[in-house]
Amino acid sequence: MTISKRLGHANISITLDTYSNIIKELEKIENKEVKNIFSKINKYIKFGTTKKKRA
Repeated sequence: MTISKRLGHANISITLDTYSNIIKELEKIENKEVKNIFSKINKYIKFGTTKKKRA
């Protein structure tokens, strides 16, 4: 049995229409959370500023 049928949808189009918007919104939230984490990390670590000593 397909997911569409288990959810009581007549066809896959209904399932995609229903859940694709939810997935897009979750991706937006996730992207914001990742950006927030990196901005906090960036306060403590300055990327590309370390210099290696030559022997």
